[in-house]
Amino acid sequence: MKANAIMLALLGVFALTGCASRPSLEQMSHGRLGQLAGAVERKCIARGFGLDTPEYKACTVQEITQEQYSREFGSESLL
Repeated sequence: MKANAIMLALLGVFALTGCASRPSLEQMSHGRLGQLAGAVERKCIARGFGLDTPEYKACTVQEITQEQYSREFGSESLL
């Protein structure tokens, strides 16, 4: 499932621990990471990107990066 691949990317891309009030991606439980991966997947599909396309992959990377940034600096996030 693509959500599992995204979840692994969430763990692999962000090795730094943030200091926000919400837990960093590294501190999130497996279940919460799965929920976040599903939210990222749905958001990119809703934008019209097909699975396994370069645009979909770029979308997931962008959304994961935004999520990490929001957790480090306190802006909006998906979860």
